[in-house]
Amino acid sequence: RVNIDAPRVFEPLLKYAAHASSDPVNALTTNTVKAAAEQTLPLHEAVRRLPNYALALLRAGADAQAPSAYVRPLYHALTADASAHVIEALLRAADLNLPGHVKTGATYLHAAAHQPHVTHARELLRRGVDPSVRTRKRNRTALHYAVMSPSGAAITELVPVTDTTVRAQLPHTHAGRHIDMETAHDRGPSACLLAFAVRFHKLQLVEQLAATATDADLIEAIDLNVGYRGNFDGFQFPVERHLTATLAALRELLGRRPLHAPHFAPSAAVHAMAAAVLLHAEHVSVGKWLTMIVDAALSGPAPSPWLLPADFVEKQRTVLEVVAHWADPRHVTLVARLVPHTTPTARLFRHRLSMLDLGVHYCRMGMGTAVLEAALSCEPPVSLACAVLASENLERQGQSATDDAACDDVASEAEDNPSAAVDNPEGELSRHGSENSNAAGATGADSAEHRPTPSEGQAETDRDAPGGEDTSDSGEWIDDGADALTLPPPTQDEWEPFVSTAAAVDALIASPVPDADALAVRLWSCSSACPRDPNASVPGGEPLLLRALLRGKARLAERLLQDGADATKKWRGRSAAHRAVAGGCLSLLPQLHAAGVVLHDSAAPLVTEGGAPQPLGAAASLAAAKEAYAAMRRVDATISIDVAELDRFDFNADAAHEYSDAENEE
Repeated sequence: RVNIDAPRVFEPLLKYAAHASSDPVNALTTNTVKAAAEQTLPLHEAVRRLPNYALALLRAGADAQAPSAYVRPLYHALTADASAHVIEALLRAADLNLPGHVKTGATYLHAAAHQPHVTHARELLRRGVDPSVRTRKRNRTALHYAVMSPSGAAITELVPVTDTTVRAQLPHTHAGRHIDMETAHDRGPSACLLAFAVRFHKLQLVEQLAATATDADLIEAIDLNVGYRGNFDGFQFPVERHLTATLAALRELLGRRPLHAPHFAPSAAVHAMAAAVLLHAEHVSVGKWLTMIVDAALSGPAPSPWLLPADFVEKQRTVLEVVAHWADPRHVTLVARLVPHTTPTARLFRHRLSMLDLGVHYCRMGMGTAVLEAALSCEPPVSLACAVLASENLERQGQSATDDAACDDVASEAEDNPSAAVDNPEGELSRHGSENSNAAGATGADSAEHRPTPSEGQAETDRDAPGGEDTSDSGEWIDDGADALTLPPPTQDEWEPFVSTAAAVDALIASPVPDADALAVRLWSCSSACPRDPNASVPGGEPLLLRALLRGKARLAERLLQDGADATKKWRGRSAAHRAVAGGCLSLLPQLHAAGVVLHDSAAPLVTEGGAPQPLGAAASLAAAKEAYAAMRRVDATISIDVAELDRFDFNADAAHEYSDAENEE
């Protein structure tokens, strides 16, 4: 093959061109498929791979200003990182005041800013190229191009001479996200420079800009970047560096007073950051990153507002829910740390759990007591979801009663003044209802945000940026993964609220967590907002007192007795004495005896004629039965039993015995 970059090859060509009647040095290619503006010139073809030929073409009179496929030769050489000798020659020959990219308006400085070194950008600045020039549609300066480059080498040269408040379109950003920015801040479909610095993980610039950025800019920079997992111009984003830049902006934001904007909840930033970590779980240490986010969220002057439901995350989840979504039992303490700073009335996950419900479920699943203990320590106290539901029902009933009273008043007025009823057949209430309905309709129409379709906004993609901005009017947007914030359903979405305080306490005492007895007492005591019936039954029908005794939860059983539990109630023939013996709650036998519970019938056999054993028969072993017998004797010395009969007793009889209907009713 002929090496066209060798002088012995191109010199005869150029000698021929110098005597040709036409101008072959500046002639377009003869590709008839392409329009003239899209065809290339010899110099344009040479600058990338044929430096000697390019220099010879310039000496032979090739036009250094002529655009080829909308791009002038110097711009093409800079974006291609051509030979330094070619670029130097083009710098001498080119008019630096002309745009390098004819279609977008990008200057030669835009192209140089994206290079992996600062040499040519510094030279162009020295020659007076204006760094404030912006591209036509995307409004980007050379500094934006420097930020978008993998190296960011020209950033330090351009920041001092560029207006850093210029807003531009962020690459690979979905139209809806830009429109959110427009609605919230009335800034147009564009983004601040900080959003660019975060997107392209320029940490030093992020820290520099964040210090003077507004709250809105910080929120915008985080919101527009979370969930971003794409690549740009062939450059794959390192997840850790991207998250580090986002977290730097988040830390600055959390160190300020929370912003109360009508369209942007400040919590959106924390939600988004936590959700982004979950989305990148296969690439990062989730525990480490969520810990850093929680640390940042709780370190600010007023952490609670940051943890409220966000206005853009799917289902408006609280930060607690987003963190709890990652259900690693080793890091449940992160969820517990968020509990005191989350709204006490928060309803969580699909079935609207309260934080107490959530804590009990964590215990039930053997995932520790941290969340429950944090919920029990909240001020003001946290209620179970059943209590919140009961309160809501009472409010609805009260409102219904008020409406009924209003209807009665209207009816009485109609009877006293029939002409008024003719003038207003529906009555005064209907008139108010109509007005309210109309007002609601107007409010809904006024408050609905106008979300233009992509064709109404900027219809650009970034296929060729930053080497050259594609200005295709295809109307398509490149999705940045914003929809990926819709996380897969968490395990907690399957957990349901407990139907009563008794059901929650029962689940807790059945859990494998240590010291469930003391926690159950605290749960029972703090549930003042929820009806506490000491005689309530747990799911299945057994009284809570009997269940507590069977589980060996003496402190809970004692508290229930203090609150008025009926110790004489039976369930399936078992009395409180049966359950106390089975669960080893022998210390409560005096209280049960004082409440009227029969501990033992000395006149009856250990097992009745029907086969039902007495309470001693509920013991798990002979040793336990003897210990229970001794405890009963201390309460009532008249109790006697043939010890030899105990030796012959089958201590599985109580579990195997099926009680009769009469015994069950008893």
